[in-house]
Amino acid sequence: MNVSLLFMRHFVRLGIAGAILALAIELSAQTPSPKGNIAGVVSNTSTGKFLEGATVAIRELSRTEVTDATGRYRFVDLPPGEYTVVVFYTGLEESRGTATVAAGTATTLNFELNSAVYRLDAFVVAGEREGNAASITRQRTADSVKHVVALDAFGNLANDNAGELLLRLPGIAGTHDLDGNISTVSIRGAAANLNMVTVDGNPMASNFGDSRSFALRSISGALFDEIEVTKAPTPDMPADSIGGAINFKSASPLDLKGPRRISYSATVRWAPRWLENVPMAHDHPVHPVIKLGARDVFSVGGGERNLGVTVNLFYSENASGGFTGTNAYENTLSRRAFLYDFQSRDIFNNRKQKSVSARFDYRFSPVSTFTLGAILNEDDQPYNRLIIFRAVTAQTVAAIGANGQPTGTGAILPNYTEAFTQVRPLNTSRVVLTTQLFGFNDRQRQVNAGGRHVFNRAELTYSAAHSQSKSILDTGENGGREGGDLDMELRGIGWTVDRGASEEYPTWTQTEGPDISNPAFYTPTAMARRNNSKLIETWTARGDLKYVFTSARPATAKTGFNFRRQEMRRNNADRQWTPPATAGVLSGLNNYERVETSFESKLGRQIPYVDAADAAADLRNNPGRWPENIYYATTRTFIGNDRVREDVFAGYGQGQMLFGPLKALAGVRYERTDVESKGFVASRVLSTTAQRNANPGAAGTADYNNRRVTTGAYDHWFPGVYLTYNLTRQLQFRANWSNSIGRPGFSTLVPSFSVNPATETVNANNAGLGPQKSENWDAGFEYYFEPVGLFSANVFRKNLTGFIVTGTVGTIESGPNNGFNGDYSGYTLTSTFNGGTAVIEGFEIGYQQRFEFLPKPFSGLTAFANYTWLRTEGDYGESTARSTTDVLNFIPETINLGVSFAYRRLVARVMWNETGQYLNSYNNNPALLRYTSRRAMLDASVSYRLHKAWTAFVDVRNITNSVRSWERAAGMTNSYIFFTALNLGVKGEF
Repeated sequence: MNVSLLFMRHFVRLGIAGAILALAIELSAQTPSPKGNIAGVVSNTSTGKFLEGATVAIRELSRTEVTDATGRYRFVDLPPGEYTVVVFYTGLEESRGTATVAAGTATTLNFELNSAVYRLDAFVVAGEREGNAASITRQRTADSVKHVVALDAFGNLANDNAGELLLRLPGIAGTHDLDGNISTVSIRGAAANLNMVTVDGNPMASNFGDSRSFALRSISGALFDEIEVTKAPTPDMPADSIGGAINFKSASPLDLKGPRRISYSATVRWAPRWLENVPMAHDHPVHPVIKLGARDVFSVGGGERNLGVTVNLFYSENASGGFTGTNAYENTLSRRAFLYDFQSRDIFNNRKQKSVSARFDYRFSPVSTFTLGAILNEDDQPYNRLIIFRAVTAQTVAAIGANGQPTGTGAILPNYTEAFTQVRPLNTSRVVLTTQLFGFNDRQRQVNAGGRHVFNRAELTYSAAHSQSKSILDTGENGGREGGDLDMELRGIGWTVDRGASEEYPTWTQTEGPDISNPAFYTPTAMARRNNSKLIETWTARGDLKYVFTSARPATAKTGFNFRRQEMRRNNADRQWTPPATAGVLSGLNNYERVETSFESKLGRQIPYVDAADAAADLRNNPGRWPENIYYATTRTFIGNDRVREDVFAGYGQGQMLFGPLKALAGVRYERTDVESKGFVASRVLSTTAQRNANPGAAGTADYNNRRVTTGAYDHWFPGVYLTYNLTRQLQFRANWSNSIGRPGFSTLVPSFSVNPATETVNANNAGLGPQKSENWDAGFEYYFEPVGLFSANVFRKNLTGFIVTGTVGTIESGPNNGFNGDYSGYTLTSTFNGGTAVIEGFEIGYQQRFEFLPKPFSGLTAFANYTWLRTEGDYGESTARSTTDVLNFIPETINLGVSFAYRRLVARVMWNETGQYLNSYNNNPALLRYTSRRAMLDASVSYRLHKAWTAFVDVRNITNSVRSWERAAGMTNSYIFFTALNLGVKGEF
């Protein structure tokens, strides 16, 4: 069935059911009742906003409600009488009022909250305090373990990347990309592809490789107000969250009580020459970042302030430079090891990001509200450049003859030490120069619409959304930017490498052979141009019905359904050319002139440079000297051209009841998943070299034009119990039991297999692959400081089953229905499957507080700190167990520290983030185990408020120029240096 038609049917059915139910409740609401209601709104007098999450209580009845996104609350079916209503909100003074309820009537009681801090020092602290208080309030009233943080909680985000904010939270560790941006985060040890990312509760289409991860670097935090991280999913949430679920939340424009608000920020990213950077970055030192937001409320259709509108605009040029060094050592556990492969890389990329978001909230009546939202986001990298110098030789050690001279074919002299290696000038000893120039474009689109109806005891909500992510990697094959990957080499080179002074920048010295600075000696070996794209789309529709019981013990029941379709489509049209193996064949290109690299600036040694764009132009103008690999191009029209579709149907039921200070929630969720994948696989017998030479196009088509369609399905139940006990007004205890899953990545579901006739084995993907499952236990305390502050301590345990592993499945049966059209009978089948168990356990401690009880000026001090420790063990589907130190990409320790100081118009902030060592590459040989080293980063910022609408600021990221490095037993294998970044700008609101 067409997905749009299926989606519309679900949405129309939901809308009809909602309209009928809303009409029935509307009519019942018009029937006189022997009881009455109390309703109203809660607002902040100083900031002019209605408050979401305020706790409103009726003392005489022990009934409690929490205000919605527009600050509204409502008590229904109250016996006639006089009641005391008390309102509490973190960071504000408690307020109380008296309401008299008469039979069949509704009493309005509004509250305006304030605080002495706002009155005395609003000029400096109101904005930041407001955001932190709102986030702490929502964390405090959450049904399960949750961390909430305002986007401005820690000042400006250096790259406007929400990942920079997430990694400051307990239990979260970030991964940097080669540009120095936070690309993904893991939650409580679970990798990014095992956690869901949503916007206002609607899933975002994944855009990180072919997994389910979402690249946080590609969307601006400027579009949102708050981030929620739910670590124990409740039954009304999707179950895809082994570690947790990240929700980017935009505030309802109807929460604006006063006049319109316009906010702005104008920043310059500057790479001054007195700060270390790659030379290319110094040639492009200044780039802009602009943010503009507007919120307003209008009166339309005879209503009063019933249409709220929010619009955010964002433009950024995040030009970043980085240096990477790669060292490959002898496979040994000894520190005395020769270095046979040395690489020096310069990276320069100008990431241009353009974003627009809009949200419209329309209050049709006092009980009905409709919402429409949209996000358009483009992450464009038109000039992604990489220059690589590589010196590589064979992993052989020379013998020393009687005359003391090396003999034989050994490439490495035996005098190597822990820090020094000398290489002989053999034919296997070569220098390879690679230049890459490509463009990458990632576009996200999301549209969502929904409604909410609240009548008497029932609340109906429904929504539908569509999210799309399209990624294009292009080097000019479709008439776009010209570029590609160009390799040149020079053989017979002798050199030494000395790591004694610096492992990040080893000293490389040529000792023998042709001059590496002379371009005439180099021979081009390959030219590749990439043109591939990936489209991932997500359609969702959901409906939820909540009912309030006005019994002696306040209780609610909630049920609903959810439909989600995700689809991935990949297209591949890569091409390769092999130029004649003649030295100096490219000497006619006009860009052999100087382009300085870090290799040269550190070692003072000049190397030739051919721009990949010039090589692409020469390929176009002189096709005769660039013979194309037609077989490669033909096979790529099949390999990597595939499609995966996944449908998830879900329903749930849950109930909540208050037992005095105890809030108990329990429920269960059911999800059924259907998967269909389509793609091309290799033929059983591939073409010969002679056939490929005679007719490469026909051979490529015969080898891979074999279309396959596979299907799979699975279903699961997800029960959960969530307890919150208020020991005192400031201290509460939580205990949660929940269940969740992590679905397999899309790339593991596409039809694909390879055959080894010599060993009679087939390695195949598995479209019927099920998810990894987790049973989650959480317990912890939260203590809330007055007026704004929090200390939390949580312990947790995850019992994981069904780990996705690769291994032997069995022997392929005979017959046409064996999954391979009757082929490969008797062959051994290896594939991915769900096997193995594991346990993740740990604790996380968090603290944040503003020291307003201290005398001035120290009352402007604020501090935060958190620490996370994790451990794991399990068999992971293997015969031997693994523990924390040898589980791939499991980050066992993170630390965050920060302090800020606000005095009059000045605010200064310093923050520290540290990530512990973890394994990033597993191998059965202990000498090849590779770890990401412990890393700490220090950031600082200073701002000064010139006027109510003008604040100047300076942000410095990575002050200590901290290096991200990988290491093996023999030493550092990789170093990634992102360099210190400096931002200067002005921001404000009016």
